[in-house]
Amino acid sequence: MSTKGFSLAFIALTLAILAVVGLFNRIVDPYWYFREVEIVGFNHVKPHAVGNERLVKPALVNKLSPEVVILGNSVAEIGLPPTHRGVTNGGTLRAYNLALPGASWTEVYCLAMFVMRQTAVKRLIIGTAGEILGDVTEACPSDASLGRPDYAKLLFSRTAMTASRETLQRQNSPEVMT
Repeated sequence: MSTKGFSLAFIALTLAILAVVGLFNRIVDPYWYFREVEIVGFNHVKPHAVGNERLVKPALVNKLSPEVVILGNSVAEIGLPPTHRGVTNGGTLRAYNLALPGASWTEVYCLAMFVMRQTAVKRLIIGTAGEILGDVTEACPSDASLGRPDYAKLLFSRTAMTASRETLQRQNSPEVMT
């Protein structure tokens, strides 16, 4: 085989492996971003969605365009369900819980401003308890960076591959997110 043929075969094989890895991670969807394929016993339970909220939640708000958004720290994340009739106005509004564990006031403020600029939100609920720490001089990330997921981390990273593998292995575990 010539060096040109070897080089082309090597590049083709590398691209094919990347494509297979990306497709596998997209189908398993360990961080629950794409939500295109959900098969009970295969990828229904998402144990790695928890802990990776900052990776996908702001981008999901941009993708889903909810009318009600819940913000705050873990108290709001756990204690304010987006399916509650009071939150959704009796089921007439699409709601999403964007609360993040350990969120600082600055982070909550930045996310609130992002939501108001990027969606047609009708109701914004902020729930917190306890002290929320944060440096008031922190700058907000741009709307573009919040509204766009990092596909390299979602599809091609070693962490995503490990999360996909563990998602497949933990399908007998209880659900950690709804």
